[in-house]
Amino acid sequence: MSASILTILMMLVMTFAVPSAEASPISVSQNSKITTEVGTTTDLGGGDHFYVKFGSDAAFGILWGTNQTPNNIYFVSYISRYLGSINVNEPNGTVLAQKPLKIYTLYAVKLDRLIEYNDSNSNGVLNYTPAIGNTMADILGLGQQQIYKGVNLNTAWTASNWQNSTENGNLTWSFTLTATNLSYNAPLRYANDSKGEVLKSIALTFHLMASTNHVNNVSVPQYNVTMSKGPLGNDRFNKLQKDNNLTVSGNVTSYHVKWDKNITGWNADPKDKNPTIMAEYSTLVENYIPPAVTGVMASAECQKMIQATGDNGTMTAGTKVLNGTSSLSGPFSLKTPRLTFGGENTKIGTLEWVQNVTVDGKTDNATSQVTKMIPFDVQFGGKQYYGFSAIVGISYPYGQSIVQDPDISSEALTEVELTTPSTVTGISPTGSSVSVNAHINVQFSGAMNESSVNMIVNGVNEPLSWNGNNVTFSPTSSLAYNTTYSVTVSGNDDHGNSVSSVWAFTTIKDEGVIEGTIVDMNEAPLANVVVTLGNGMATITDANGHYAFDNVTAGSYKLTANMTDFQEITLNGVSTSAGRTTNLGPLNLEAISSSNASGSNNGLLIPMVVIVILALLGVGGYLVFMRKKR
Repeated sequence: MSASILTILMMLVMTFAVPSAEASPISVSQNSKITTEVGTTTDLGGGDHFYVKFGSDAAFGILWGTNQTPNNIYFVSYISRYLGSINVNEPNGTVLAQKPLKIYTLYAVKLDRLIEYNDSNSNGVLNYTPAIGNTMADILGLGQQQIYKGVNLNTAWTASNWQNSTENGNLTWSFTLTATNLSYNAPLRYANDSKGEVLKSIALTFHLMASTNHVNNVSVPQYNVTMSKGPLGNDRFNKLQKDNNLTVSGNVTSYHVKWDKNITGWNADPKDKNPTIMAEYSTLVENYIPPAVTGVMASAECQKMIQATGDNGTMTAGTKVLNGTSSLSGPFSLKTPRLTFGGENTKIGTLEWVQNVTVDGKTDNATSQVTKMIPFDVQFGGKQYYGFSAIVGISYPYGQSIVQDPDISSEALTEVELTTPSTVTGISPTGSSVSVNAHINVQFSGAMNESSVNMIVNGVNEPLSWNGNNVTFSPTSSLAYNTTYSVTVSGNDDHGNSVSSVWAFTTIKDEGVIEGTIVDMNEAPLANVVVTLGNGMATITDANGHYAFDNVTAGSYKLTANMTDFQEITLNGVSTSAGRTTNLGPLNLEAISSSNASGSNNGLLIPMVVIVILALLGVGGYLVFMRKKR
């Protein structure tokens, strides 16, 4: 049984979670920050690589073997993951450190081998023990399923020149990897009839597309971490508690790859009565915790902390959630063509394929399986990564031509900028003596999304006016006297952080103060003078002659001051108003004794003068009369 050309076109999707922004900002292209890296590498077994890079936070691309360093083909995604921000505390609350919780994650899909087997169960699932290493010798088919042969894809690949262009604002690159004359291998217990035969060629053509845009308002978790001391005084992870989310900004980079796989010259074993070909893949999920985080605690303790966040990495296959320690009783079939990798707050990646397949021009189905989960550590970029590997397989009915549609896509948040949420730094008025003509003001520490800000005063929401980061609520009429007002202000800052404050104030009473001093005619203060107001309020002056009426209802009053042996004094039209102090200054009282004495003498003097004058006139008249009579 032979096939002149076997074409397999697959779809892989590597999707990285970028939390949705609360607002939809205008995307600003950052494509100028995208670079490419081509050349030899020692990562993942070495060879050559083509990476699309976004600064130091993300790289996506392909790695392959060469004549000097044979290797498999890897689809590589290397990203920083911001799991949030951590506040590291001692049990007594002392803060040891405050820093971003940033780790690096490697997600890779390795094309291991192609395997031909007899699908005796007709379920498209190969029950077998995967090989360790790059040979077929250790592969063992279980039950009635016979593995006939396979091709290990750890080999030398020839790369074409890559072409780049720009399409619809995206940067694109295209190149092809080809391997020829690949020997068939068989398990040790089976001597196949293909000795001396070779797979003529396998070619994979990649069409990469990338773009990056700046965004704001991305929400990430924030944690409080409590440490304890070990017996040797070393810091140990104790507990982790999630706090309010933190808002960041950064660049969202998008990456897509169209992947065409063409296999030419596969010859099925003549003894294989139900030939099926399975493509075997290994997916890697690996984390590196940088010294910026582990500097606070030992690496093993830091790994416990990452695990406590729920973001160390798991694989979801249908309804099963698995990791490197998951024990499988054997391969299981996937009902949906998708594996997702991630944690509670971030996604790491997705491996996805198309179930419909065209075999010799007719529609058929591909099947898929998860074969094994194993803990797996790897060196990458000179650093040690810890994680797990999942061995998966996609099986196709044998035919002269098998076709599927391909696509790889990925997205990552890069060049993250931690933003400081705005806070309320000033409020007015406050207290219990607020003017009824007051305006309510709030000052924020940073720029606010003005349209999102509301200020409600005793259930009333008025239009607000802005001056920089200050906002003012202006009542349409005067506030009521002696009334408590509750103020609630809420909104979002320019980065989408929620900001709010609640307080209360009380307006002044509709009352004022009337005060003054009572002195005598020589300006000496008079004590114990009785001072009364027309509203019935009364008081007496102190040793300094001072008097005061507090809490006087606003209005106009008559004021009277009197004291024994002094003349009473009365003032009309003495007024006050809410919050006003009316000071009448010094008022003079005149002593009754001195004024009365002076009046009595004057009263006697005048009559006496009149009498004397009359007497003199009488005497004078009499003398004149007597003289004439003589």
